[in-house]
Amino acid sequence: MCRFVVRAADFCNLSTSRFSNVRLALCLIGLWIGAGCDTTATFRLSNVQFDPADPMRVVGSTPLKAGTDGNLIPACDVGDTVTGFRVHFNLKSTEHKGGLGGNNDRQVREGDRVGGKFVSVGPGRSISTQSFIFGDGQTLDQMVPLNGTSAAFDKPKATPRAVEFVARNKNRRQPVAVALLVDHSASMIGFVEPEHFYETKTLVGQKILNASDEGRNRFQKAGTDFVQALNSNDRLIAWYFNDQGVVVACTDERNGVDAVEALPNDVAREKYCFSCSGGDCRDNHRWVFNSDAQNGAFNRLAAQSGTVSGLKVNETGRTPLWAAANRAWDFLIANAVMKDDGKTVPMTRHIVILTDSPDTCNPGSVNFVPDEPCGDTDFATFRSKVLATPVADRIPISIIQIQSKGYTDPDPAQMEITCLTAGTYQWINNLAFPVKGQQLSNALAKAFENIRDTLGGYWTLDVEAPAIDTPMPPGEIIALAGSLTFSAPQLLSTTDTESFRLIEQDKRLLVRKTCTDDNTCGGSAGDCVVTCNPDGSVCATPGNEPWKSQGDCCCGQFSPGLEQCTALREPCCTVPVDTTASDANFLCQP
Repeated sequence: MCRFVVRAADFCNLSTSRFSNVRLALCLIGLWIGAGCDTTATFRLSNVQFDPADPMRVVGSTPLKAGTDGNLIPACDVGDTVTGFRVHFNLKSTEHKGGLGGNNDRQVREGDRVGGKFVSVGPGRSISTQSFIFGDGQTLDQMVPLNGTSAAFDKPKATPRAVEFVARNKNRRQPVAVALLVDHSASMIGFVEPEHFYETKTLVGQKILNASDEGRNRFQKAGTDFVQALNSNDRLIAWYFNDQGVVVACTDERNGVDAVEALPNDVAREKYCFSCSGGDCRDNHRWVFNSDAQNGAFNRLAAQSGTVSGLKVNETGRTPLWAAANRAWDFLIANAVMKDDGKTVPMTRHIVILTDSPDTCNPGSVNFVPDEPCGDTDFATFRSKVLATPVADRIPISIIQIQSKGYTDPDPAQMEITCLTAGTYQWINNLAFPVKGQQLSNALAKAFENIRDTLGGYWTLDVEAPAIDTPMPPGEIIALAGSLTFSAPQLLSTTDTESFRLIEQDKRLLVRKTCTDDNTCGGSAGDCVVTCNPDGSVCATPGNEPWKSQGDCCCGQFSPGLEQCTALREPCCTVPVDTTASDANFLCQP
């Protein structure tokens, strides 16, 4: 089916006068021929080429299972039999397309014209499953549980099944509403308990060099490689969050309120900061670099120290991850709407989260650090809200998780939410990087760029890999090593290969394989040896990671007298928690 008639009508309505006569002629030709074309992009008179340095970027992966029609579908639920994985990837052009000022979208979409040829999908077309080759022939290099509990499975069979471009908006001219959430908790700069590294309200003892992001690269890169790369008509709402709340991060030009002086739950200011009265919506409320660069909100957060007007703005306390996600979800549902053909309709929406830990704020969260509860939403509650939303109406949630000293493994709950919403999960193995250097900054820049390119749509390649189901045990996060070769000769002068391997920056694709109960993890209820994590359903061993057990477990020991004990690395408490103790930062008091 040719969709050019609709696109031609859009094209003819463009108001730029320079090429108006040429455009009119092309529109008439397009309407007359009515066939032989297929484009979702705004027409350009110049040819766009693939980026010669970076034509393809692998972003992440999602587990797959067999659907009732024989196709592969996302396997997000507990107990799903995982028989494959979906690779999310981007195809990048040399320049943005669209022909409108402030359009920074470089994602090559199905129907785009690249090198004078339209990009299409299917056997014998520009891109097909045969264009993508894994490792040696049709294999991966390696498949292994990320935590190393089982032996590597070398050269597993992997068969490409389907390539697809999934459009999220009609075309590049249609704006996207983005909610950006940046973790501002204590672990980011090393305000942690010095023995077990869990987050605290204040620094305990001498500061140690285990900060996740002491240089605040997350704010700088969120500004330069994400916010600044949005289209000028995209709408942005951004918050930072810690156990003081979820705080909107923009400078209120009406009354001179600084980005770091906002209070949690400032509804009026959130709506003001999200609004756009014309011009460049990214800079309309001084989110980031603009004419007054030093006062852009993310500049201020990146450079802050001490206090501002008496309000402490340094990273502090714990991480209300799901309260922050829930606030962004509700805000976009209520406010991200636009007029289309005279009707009020939802905008294309996307939630982007950067964090270095699971939720540590809500008492219902597995990794809750006992203290005053913070955050009114746990994972189970937020997951229920997502599941109650029809799949087509769910807001994509993309997450970047930075590894931290206290939380060394990927959070399976975050992986599940991205699976349920067709977002992407990216893991940055921060502990493998030198404390000083550019590795984290570079990794964050690429991660934010990856998400930005998927706002309007994303490419997927479904791969059948039965070895994931067996002999791989359940309850694992599985790491897939290999490479993806893009060799569509009609479009690319030379083949391009993107590797996803364990190097200094771990680029392996991660797939979550769920456990159903403690028995599937090799343990049983109450033995405190291994258990099925209720937040994300993977196996975990009490004592190895911060862990609030079901029952009275502490450091792998069963102690009926204990109450609310979080099993951390040895040594651990052997007496009940004293909730009246003056130092509530420690989990157990004598």
